[in-house]
Amino acid sequence: MKLHKAAHTVYKTQYHIVWVTRYRRKILVRGVAESLRILLREVRKFHPTGLSRRSG
Repeated sequence: MKLHKAAHTVYKTQYHIVWVTRYRRKILVRGVAESLRILLREVRKFHPTGLSRRSG
């Protein structure tokens, strides 16, 4: 990941996103998973990020 620099700061922002449903029910079914992938790709066009790992 790239270090970001400002006048008196240097920082590296990282996020860890975990989706957990109640009782761990599977919600990414019947095309929902593919729709989510498409949506995240669109978001990444405007906010360049690195995807380090995806499981499932």
